Amino acid sequence: MANSLRLAERPRLFRPKWSEEILDEVRRTHLDKLGWDEKLADSFQAELRRNFPESFIRGYESIVPNLTNDAADRHVLAAAIKGGCPLILTFNLRHFHSDDLDP
Repeated sequence: MANSLRLAERPRLFRPKWSEEILDEVRRTHLDKLGWDEKLADSFQAELRRNFPESFIRGYESIVPNLTNDAADRHVLAAAIKGGCPLILTFNLRHFHSDDLDP
């Protein structure tokens, strides 16, 4: 993620979007799966918030019940819809089938 964020710096090739819930998942992944030190994970989060304050998507919660992708990742799709995101960048393709994304 950090390397791809360089492409979001000025001059921007894309504008990243995320929600608080997505960043919570990123932090848990850094700590629990990647073994990052808590201080490093917190620093990463602080830098995202400082450098990309316009990236936060809010108010997507009412969309979640209408979605059909994996329940654990409906918040991601809902945030993408609310934020007008043309794509979702994820390694977790099994939770985002085309049948669930097409509508």
